[in-house]
Amino acid sequence: MKLFLLTILSLSIPMSLFADTILPIGKYKSRVIFSKALSKNFAPVVILLPGSGAHGPQELIPASMTLTNRDEPLFNKLRYALNQGGVHTLALGKPGVEYVKAGSNTEKFYDKEMFKNLRWEDLLQNLNEAVNYLETREDVDLNSIYLLGHSEGTKVAVDYATANPSRIKGLILLGYSAENLKNTVEWQLIDRQIDYWIKPDIDINNDGFITKVEAKDWDEYLNITFPFWKNIINEEEKIPLARFRESLASDPSIQKEIKKYEEYLLWSDGVYSGEPYYEKLAKLTQDVWIYTGELDLQTRASESLKQKNVCDEYNKSNCYVTIIEGVGHGFSSPRPPRKHPLFDITVGPFSNDFLKMMTNLALQF
Repeated sequence: MKLFLLTILSLSIPMSLFADTILPIGKYKSRVIFSKALSKNFAPVVILLPGSGAHGPQELIPASMTLTNRDEPLFNKLRYALNQGGVHTLALGKPGVEYVKAGSNTEKFYDKEMFKNLRWEDLLQNLNEAVNYLETREDVDLNSIYLLGHSEGTKVAVDYATANPSRIKGLILLGYSAENLKNTVEWQLIDRQIDYWIKPDIDINNDGFITKVEAKDWDEYLNITFPFWKNIINEEEKIPLARFRESLASDPSIQKEIKKYEEYLLWSDGVYSGEPYYEKLAKLTQDVWIYTGELDLQTRASESLKQKNVCDEYNKSNCYVTIIEGVGHGFSSPRPPRKHPLFDITVGPFSNDFLKMMTNLALQF
């Protein structure tokens, strides 16, 4: 694998030095935050695209999912890290979703019906409106517009760059999602529990079977998750891993959740069960930087590694993949003290080391 090495700078600059402009843009009136590059007027720009869910321009993650146990606006510190590297940033909210400060009681939507009725094409048109807005600014280098997508936003970035190659110079993909959404949802709800709990924590001898003796430390969790487990009397009886997977796959609550995503309007029109993105990305002419946490359990690090292999097959040399140890989907570690990658999963805030990586990357633009 071609390694993309970055020199880590130690920068500590008060956020008060950064100038933010918050405004609605385009036909959707989507909320954006424009932040100017530090010590530069005319500069490249990075457009930030949030992941799945109702996200404004900050990509606000609830306290229940963060390492700090506080609401965390993921994109705020990320914007400043990029600004330190000499680029402007435009954080783009989804149509219908309001700009909301962490801890605020402000209404989450400025148009809830608009958000509920979004289709994938709306996200692409919304991004196009953002690019159009940037073209009205005299301080933006229009030959150096980059897209930064997180999670679902990585798919939006790839789709837009594919359709508009002359408008986008490069892509930065965080928590890259290459598989189709059907594959991702079913992995999260079913196989993830096998891969990151049953196999590593219980099937210690890797024989593909579980006994009551092996599972003694996890008995309570197993009773809750797998109804059949309570009926296993013989402590030496070997239960194949396939039975655990079958139990999850047939669980009515999980089937209901899968059905909900299948009918999600935003992911209709072939988006949910469409083709993976490996070849689509490999055909891009633009520079692509992919960053994924080793412990990412929303999108898998294996997807990013496979993407690198496909890029190599297509002789795409400007495809850089970095897997970051010890962090997950929000480039944060699991919650201490146990730090179990699944049961203590976190999505942010971005670690300081990762933010420094982003600053150094921006210095190259």
